[in-house]
Amino acid sequence: MRILQSSDWHLGRLFHQHSLIEDQSHVLARFVEIARETKPDVILLPGDLFDRPVPSVDAIELFEDTIAELALKLGIRVIGSRGNHENDSRFQFGARFFAKANFHLVGEITEQPTVFELADAHGPVYVGVIPYAVPSICREVFKDESLTDHDKAMAAVITRLRTRIPAGGRSIVMAHAYVEGGRGSESERELTVGGSGSVDVRHFDGFHYVALGHLHGPQHVGRKSVNYAGSILKYSFSESEHKKSASLIEMDEKGGCRVERIPLPAKRDVRVLHGKLVDIMAGATGDPCRGDFIKAVLADEGALFDPMSELRQAYPYAMEIEREVPFLPPGELKGLGGDHQALAVGDILKSFYRDVRGTDLTPDEIRVMDDAITTLRTGQMPGGSA
Repeated sequence: MRILQSSDWHLGRLFHQHSLIEDQSHVLARFVEIARETKPDVILLPGDLFDRPVPSVDAIELFEDTIAELALKLGIRVIGSRGNHENDSRFQFGARFFAKANFHLVGEITEQPTVFELADAHGPVYVGVIPYAVPSICREVFKDESLTDHDKAMAAVITRLRTRIPAGGRSIVMAHAYVEGGRGSESERELTVGGSGSVDVRHFDGFHYVALGHLHGPQHVGRKSVNYAGSILKYSFSESEHKKSASLIEMDEKGGCRVERIPLPAKRDVRVLHGKLVDIMAGATGDPCRGDFIKAVLADEGALFDPMSELRQAYPYAMEIEREVPFLPPGELKGLGGDHQALAVGDILKSFYRDVRGTDLTPDEIRVMDDAITTLRTGQMPGGSA
């Protein structure tokens, strides 16, 4: 059986207040081409297809157009499940009608988890679908007050799921969760406030393939058949080194799986540039991708006047600037100690500079600091001028 996996489309997302709908449309057009070329038996989409519980009109239209291409024009069965960014009842709206057109949506945790029976030349393949399993909802559905965290909730769902899959049958699970051992990024929303939102990978033992959503970096967890396809775009600068892709899975007659990552090129990249502002500006002259989203990590030590405006002359989609300040290793910030109210302001400032920069102020810098302190205290410039 041939399976195409994607997730975390986050349709309608903004990148530093810039709409990504055109970028998402571009990459999903490529995803449709991949489906046309590879001819999968089923497409699995484990969650966060929308970025908000109430999606924008543009996001809904793009979603509808993409699913219509996959399910109606190409005739591929598509199975999608709810992620933590979606509302369960809204996400599942129209599911009974969509199912008649090869598109299956699973948005709610139920007493009997949803299982689809597919088939290839070697017999049946069972696909168990686990939408985002909120512990409080699992407690209510399963009437079990012991389900106090995501790990226990996932264990309860999988225990019920196993009873619905015939012994010895080839099996797939698709789930939206943070599986322990996976590598996250800054752009994934926390699954819990306080405590742990992770689930143990061992819950998935015995299943031939596990299609995961939530983490944005393509990766395997524990074994190659436990796989995050990752998001379709880079949604933060922490993802700048990611290689976005769709996952194509070939399952043999015994359930063995081979995973291939097929690149998803973006309309514009998300990049981090390092160096002094003047060098970054000079390098932009020969940069063919000046329309990328840019974060500049500046090595300049002195003051800069409105560096973002200057940077945007070369890179119109520059979004962030960070100053590259060398810090001492964690735990080595010593400071002066004692009662700071009894210490000279100059001594405190020199100590602070030493802590964060790892070096002392130069004599010239100390003179500038002393002059500034005198001016603040007396209202007069050094030398007596007002």
